[in-house]
Amino acid sequence: MGRLDGDTDPGLYASKPYLQLKAIHRLATAVTRAATMDEIFEAAIQGILTALPITRAAILTWGEDGRMHFRAWMGLSDRYREVTDGHSPWSRDAIEPEPILMADPLQEPLSLDIKAVLRSEDIHGLAFIPLLYQGRLLGKLMVYADQPGDIHPDVVQLAQTLAGHVAFSLGRRQAEEAHRATERRLRRILRSLPVVFYDAETPHPMAATWVSENVAEVTGFTEEELKTVPDLWEQNLHPEDCLQLHKALDQTRSTGSAVVEYRLRRKDGRWIWLLDHMERVDLQPDGVMRIVGVLTDISERKLHEESQRESQRLEGIGLLAGGIAHDFNNLLTAMTGSLNLAQMKLPSESPVHAHLGNLESILERASNLTRQMLDYSGRGKLHVAAMDLNRTVQDMTGLLRVSISKQAQLLVMPSPRLPAVLADATQIHQVVMNLVTNASEAIGEREGTITLSTRVECLTADHLPLAPPSPPMSPGNYVVLEVSDTGCGIPAEALARIFDPFFTTKATGRGLGLSALLGILRAHQGGVRVTSRPSGGTTVTIYLPSHDAGEPPVKATRRAQILVVDDEPMILLNAAELMAGLGLDAVTAKNGREALEWIQGQPDGFALVLMDQIMPGVDGRTTARLIHQLDPDLPIILSSGFSLETSELGEGVAGFLPKPYSLAQLRKVLSQYGLA
Repeated sequence: MGRLDGDTDPGLYASKPYLQLKAIHRLATAVTRAATMDEIFEAAIQGILTALPITRAAILTWGEDGRMHFRAWMGLSDRYREVTDGHSPWSRDAIEPEPILMADPLQEPLSLDIKAVLRSEDIHGLAFIPLLYQGRLLGKLMVYADQPGDIHPDVVQLAQTLAGHVAFSLGRRQAEEAHRATERRLRRILRSLPVVFYDAETPHPMAATWVSENVAEVTGFTEEELKTVPDLWEQNLHPEDCLQLHKALDQTRSTGSAVVEYRLRRKDGRWIWLLDHMERVDLQPDGVMRIVGVLTDISERKLHEESQRESQRLEGIGLLAGGIAHDFNNLLTAMTGSLNLAQMKLPSESPVHAHLGNLESILERASNLTRQMLDYSGRGKLHVAAMDLNRTVQDMTGLLRVSISKQAQLLVMPSPRLPAVLADATQIHQVVMNLVTNASEAIGEREGTITLSTRVECLTADHLPLAPPSPPMSPGNYVVLEVSDTGCGIPAEALARIFDPFFTTKATGRGLGLSALLGILRAHQGGVRVTSRPSGGTTVTIYLPSHDAGEPPVKATRRAQILVVDDEPMILLNAAELMAGLGLDAVTAKNGREALEWIQGQPDGFALVLMDQIMPGVDGRTTARLIHQLDPDLPIILSSGFSLETSELGEGVAGFLPKPYSLAQLRKVLSQYGLA
């Protein structure tokens, strides 16, 4: 093996330099015009065989295994390529810039298989010409001698010049393909990201010079539209947000960056919220500023935040309503007690009984109003029991059909094998009747259909209702009651307020309406989802957790006296007189401390304790727990305007009496313990 230094006889091609130039020009033109790598290899082999006095040549390039393999060839058998492919001694790191000549390959330290195939191919010489591009070894150009001495230094020198043009075309094409591969990879990454990247110029807010492809998914507008339609971004900004975007641009101009949130109208007309991180890249003397930025669609986050704010607002109203109802119930309890005492003490023939009866009806109506307020606050009285929602709907079908418009058709579509729910049947009846009545009024005098259906649905954390403001719900299995109509629908501006107390789209208000429904669902740990569009009907979906529960047994006992505990003096006075009217002795205490003193100081004990749930200092449930520790067999009845489920009564509490209560309700509770 020897190196060529060009000192030998120049030979045939040195005497005809114009032929060399012509061959070089022809090959350079061919490989430059080639559109693909394969075309480059084909043009290179053809040009080399035309320019050099040889009949066999090959081009080897790197494979993924780190070895050189045949990429293009001419005049070589399959057997030769099979034996010699991948056996080159070079590595990517060891670059040999000079050509190498094997004048007699059979004398070189080659394997027996390679020597055998060289002998069978009648190859009398080899030249290895490196293909170098920007200091990288791309491969080798190999030329083969048919006769000894065919590959002399002039041939190798010309082959080296030709190899330089081939290497340049190969290197450039590889760089272009690598660049395109990088671009494709970057585009795939940009398309997969939930953000939009842009390059823009101002004073226009979005005169885009470049924008990532996924902009169409976020805004509906294509890259071309954003780059060619003047002021497209400005035209679709929400009028209320234009000023803050312009302030952000001014801040970017002065400080170099800004972050701003604003609304943009998509191409389909829907408004979305965008979070825009912008940064200044260049500022020209004429005031034109180049910025780059990242846009993030935060519509879902905004919807969730708005839903939370609305839920907090409604919860605040609910707490206010509950507080008012509590105080009002105390007054109603005292008033009802005084009324019952007057009825007890008047002679049966007194004409005043008629007036007192009217007053009792008025108090009952006032009590119903406070009950609605408690329903809205989610703290209304519940008589929960396992119930079959399908049976409830079936039992109500007849009543519902006569309650709706004659133009409306009611379709009932129950799902088979519906699990039970733990619910207050009366309140669920109220919910169904309310929704179906609203659907009928939405249809009005036109023909339409109301569909009442049930099903079971498993809600994951990603599919819990968010808006309108549903009560908080947990993932799990829910029994679904859905009422849909083909009526007039609800405008978007009204849809956001349908759960507000006393909000109505009707001519006259009808109480708390859907806000009471929201409170009922809150008390049942359920939820609601409402979808509607003008002239497209409305669908209200009610979710009730699949649940089963039993009623705990109530211990019965009997003793001599009744202990009444309440912080309202009038209630204590009325309760004591009502007990006396029933032939019972009553002892009163105005707080928990006095109640405990009575329990500890009464040697004969008490038959029952009737105690207010909410009292200053020690509340009713805490007092009940302390009394139970002193006397585990003493039945304790809590009383309040707020409702409590059995599981919430606390240790030692046997039952619950809602305020305001009448003489009949009090007698019913006492009779459970053989006291009335």
